[in-house]
Order: sequence, then structure tokens, then C-alpha cells
Amino acid sequence: MQITRMLHCGPSFSELFVESLGLPHPHCSRVHSHERAEVEPKDAEDFWRRFVWDWLSRLARALESGYAVRESANFFLLSNAGERGDHALLLQMESARKKMFGVYGERLLPRETVGKHVVLMFSDGADYARYYSRYLQDGETAASGGVCIRTGYVHIAIPRASESGVVFAHEFSHNLTFQLLLPRWLDEGLAIYMEQTIGGGAHAYADEFLESRTHWTPDTIQQFWDGSAFFSTESQKAAYSLAAMMFRTILTDFSPTPEALRKFVLAADFSDAGAYACARYIGSPLEAVAAILLGKADWEPRPEIWPGKPAPEIADDDSPELDGELDENGFLWPKGMKPEPEPFTPTPPPPPKGPRHLDY
Repeated sequence: MQITRMLHCGPSFSELFVESLGLPHPHCSRVHSHERAEVEPKDAEDFWRRFVWDWLSRLARALESGYAVRESANFFLLSNAGERGDHALLLQMESARKKMFGVYGERLLPRETVGKHVVLMFSDGADYARYYSRYLQDGETAASGGVCIRTGYVHIAIPRASESGVVFAHEFSHNLTFQLLLPRWLDEGLAIYMEQTIGGGAHAYADEFLESRTHWTPDTIQQFWDGSAFFSTESQKAAYSLAAMMFRTILTDFSPTPEALRKFVLAADFSDAGAYACARYIGSPLEAVAAILLGKADWEPRPEIWPGKPAPEIADDDSPELDGELDENGFLWPKGMKPEPEPFTPTPPPPPKGPRHLDY
């Protein structure tokens, strides 16, 4: 794998950045306005490569401490691990990407997507918190093991003191699926699956689920389906563990084919918690999956009572309204996506143990 270290920054993009706590950040609206006004579609890939080089080199200079920018086939990496350490990190990331595309399919990303994945590996937790603080909402803190920042140019930030391989696998799953309309439980369930099977994570989600199982009632389950439980200190731990167990149960109890699993992920929509996609491609009502874990009760998602989320409208033919094209099996793929027939057999993650990381 070829890895390049930047020697110069190319043309100046100074007006496209803002500074926060002494660190440069892309000004998203200015960057996209500049691209629309100044960049031909055929030159978009080159523009974004030069822009990211400029951005990360500015950040490296602001951080000092020996940070460098390096590039592989699909990644830009900011790190101060040294050339050999960066080489190992990029190899690990390229390997993880290949394995994840074996699950999601190569056409996961829309065809018009340009630019490489960006990973910022901070050696100092204070620098990580200083950088991440710009993207926090009121009341949030920067105390986390890593994050996928979905504002502007989607990128990953990780403090190297954390279990970087595990955290990267978790956050990169979010990076790959950011453009989908995934319900929060599935987004986190997938990320936890990737952290365990690809990142080698061993967190005890099963134990946490057993400890917090009584938290879930027909009322509180709606906060799980609508995603709000993942942002509450009272329910966050229970929500992450239930998400992990829900996805594992889909794999072990329903054994979807790789193609059915891909279709489920691509079609799952937050507006109904993925209920339609689960019934169609997994072959079970979503509430039946929950009942395997939580026992018999009314676990059905009820979007009509979620705050600010109207119930989804289903067409008369009981098919979702999606913009895309039908394949030979009658599946309507979202615009810009197609199945990729790669062999993959999902397997349940090993019995998890160890420290936890949350990305929010």
C-alpha cells in the first residue's frame, strides 16, 4: 500500500476555514459555495483532495507535537505516531474498510460521493476534547472514546489513549452509513457488531442488557425506537446494550442471507424504526425480534406518538416511497445504490467483555 506524506499545501484556502480554540475547522457553507462556483464536476475529486490536505496540514501545525498528514488509497490520516506507526494504522483501516464493504456492499455510498475518509488520531485527550468541542450541542461534553463527526466533511476523531482499533471500527461503521436514514438502534447495533467482529472489541453488552432489561416497558420502548433513549443519561446504557442484542438476535435467530441483510440495512428508515424493512427483508415484525429478548408484551413501534415525528405514509401497494430503481428481484434500491454480490456470512460476535466506549 502506497502512503504519501504531504510536503506542501498547494493553493491557499484560508477563507474557507474558521478557528475555534486555536484549531482550524472547515467552514462548511463557504467550502460548498466555493466548490459550486469554482470547481468543474470533473475536477471535484482533485479539489477535495487538495482541500483536505490543506485542512489537515493546518491542523497539524496548530497541534504541533510532531503531527503529520499521510494518505493511503482510501484514507487521510492525521497522527503523530511516526511513519511506521501511521503505516500500521492505515493498513488496519484499509483492512477494516474492505471487510465492512463485504457486509454493506460496494454500492453503499452514492455514486456522486467524492473524497477519501478522514481520520484524526489525537495523542492527547485534551487536544481531542479541544477539537471536538466545536461540534458539541449545548449540555454535551467531549468526554468520549471517539466520534464520527457528521457535520460538513464527515470525518472520525479518536484519542489514541482509547482502544483505537475498536473505536475506529465502531465510528467507521457510522462513517459508511451516514447518508442512510437508519433508525438509531440499527445504526448503533451495526457499529457495535463491527467493533466486535472487525475491531476485536470485547465489551460486555450482553451482561449490560441483562442488568438493564427491566428498564424496558411498552412505554419506554418507544424512546428506543425513536432514538431519544441514546441521548439520555438514564437510558443510554440500556439503549446501547439492547441495540447490540437486537442486531445479534436478527443474525442468530433469523439467519438472513448476506443479500437480505444488505437490503434490510439499505431500506431501514428511522421514521418507523425500520419496522417495514425488518418485516420485508428479515421476515419478522420488529416487535417480534424485541419479544425474543424482552418477553411477551406490546413492543410495536408507534411513530404516531413520537415527539415531532409523524407516522410514515405507506402507499396503497404496501411498498415504501423511495427514489431509486428496481432490481431483478423487485427490490427498490435507493438512488445511487446497487447490490454488490460479495460473499459474506454474518456471524455473531464473541462473548463481549471489557471497557465501554460511547461516541456521544
